[in-house]
Amino acid sequence: MNGIQDKVKLEFVQNVNQHTGTKRKRIITPEQRQRRLEYGKCYRHKNKEILREKNKQYLEDNRDKEKERHKLYSSKNKEKKRQYQYNWRVNNRDKSRRKSRVDYAKHPKRKEYALAWKKKNRDKATEAENRRRAIKLSVICERINPIFIFERDQWICGICGKPVDKNLKRPHPMSKSLDHIVPLSKKGNHTYDNLQLAHLVCNIKMSNKDKKRRNL
Repeated sequence: MNGIQDKVKLEFVQNVNQHTGTKRKRIITPEQRQRRLEYGKCYRHKNKEILREKNKQYLEDNRDKEKERHKLYSSKNKEKKRQYQYNWRVNNRDKSRRKSRVDYAKHPKRKEYALAWKKKNRDKATEAENRRRAIKLSVICERINPIFIFERDQWICGICGKPVDKNLKRPHPMSKSLDHIVPLSKKGNHTYDNLQLAHLVCNIKMSNKDKKRRNL
């Protein structure tokens, strides 16, 4: 009988814990929360060096664990991390440039790797360069998928109106390229509405002249 009672009691406790939780939460008033935040901010400001050393030591002692944690977080939050990095670079341009210069100085072969990657991925490199120019000129900038624009324009050049061969690659003059209808140099936006497909040679010939979108 006692065994049955104990079992019922255990089930009851588990059900209660499932709804209420095993730990009782202490109610904190907004004033108390604000005081805690202020105290923590003041403490971190006064003990910067101590906390930095503690953090450094912790990272050294738990390098594999932290690496695994960062890897897991990155895989689950790819878009969030990409947006955070983009916003940081936009808001900290000078710091980002200095960091890039230091990284290049530390790793001499990095420049070679970058050049090799650009040769293999010319379309992606061009898109990255266009985004960089758009940010520098303070115009509206979107992340562009070139294939979407090529399919939308039905693989027809927006300048000369002739078909564009999908298989041709840069630097072939008749290869595909993205053309800004209103050029970036004239405060045109780097958006889907302001981009069209064009032959590379047509794009180069038109340079920074304003164009009209062809009715497809």
